[in-house]
Amino acid sequence: MNILRYRGYEAKFEFDPDAKIFHGRVLGTRDVITFQSEDPAMVEQEFHTSIDGYLTFCNERGEAPDKPYSGHIRFRTEPKLHRKIAYAVAQESDLSLSQWIERACEHELERIADASLAVPSPMLDQPQVLPQTGEMSMAG
Repeated sequence: MNILRYRGYEAKFEFDPDAKIFHGRVLGTRDVITFQSEDPAMVEQEFHTSIDGYLTFCNERGEAPDKPYSGHIRFRTEPKLHRKIAYAVAQESDLSLSQWIERACEHELERIADASLAVPSPMLDQPQVLPQTGEMSMAG
């Protein structure tokens, strides 16, 4: 997969052999932001142009642009579980509830990776173990 990065946005693109054109889509946003080019040397520039145009459009409308991966995750749970977690964190650690949840997520990701169930991600700039072969791959 081909990944491009610009101004905090990431996009993937591919070649359509039938249409003889490169086309791509920005990842992680609710708004649909696309780009295309017949010239492989211009794919990245077209991506930049799409992002710049999107940001200008939002500015002209007085709207905040959609930003991917802000670091804020809405997490909903039953009040009973919320109370249990908050109490346990307050009693047993010096972490905030957000820090505790972040560590729990990191621990679960490590567990998944250790079980070789991790799917290689081009957005991670670290080696990934490919479950099918056990070989190392540098993503990104």
